[in-house]
Amino acid sequence: MNKVLVVLILLCMFASLADAQLKVLGQGDAMRLDAEKFPAEMKRNYEMLLSKCTGCHSLKITIQAVRTGQGPLSREPFNKQSARECVTRMMRKTGADISNQDAKAVINLLNYLFDENAL
Repeated sequence: MNKVLVVLILLCMFASLADAQLKVLGQGDAMRLDAEKFPAEMKRNYEMLLSKCTGCHSLKITIQAVRTGQGPLSREPFNKQSARECVTRMMRKTGADISNQDAKAVINLLNYLFDENAL
């Protein structure tokens, strides 16, 4: 009986952990995040990411990097520090049209996503 109870408790724990991670909708280049349960500020930041970042690359790249902790193209580690560096590098590209305020919003969203994915 005790073994059954332990197994049930473990299953409940893992089920709640899986539910807490980032929810992804679609596949391939149509991949996007389910932002419905994001806090209001993060929803605005997500819209900023969509408007500023997906002009040059699909959201799939960002989602994979956050979920795996590795840049899908570079294979370099992708964490809060490297995400900040990446956004800063992207905003300096010719024609990027990303202000400091835009970059801060995207970085804040990425940090939130890292935290949510770690749950």
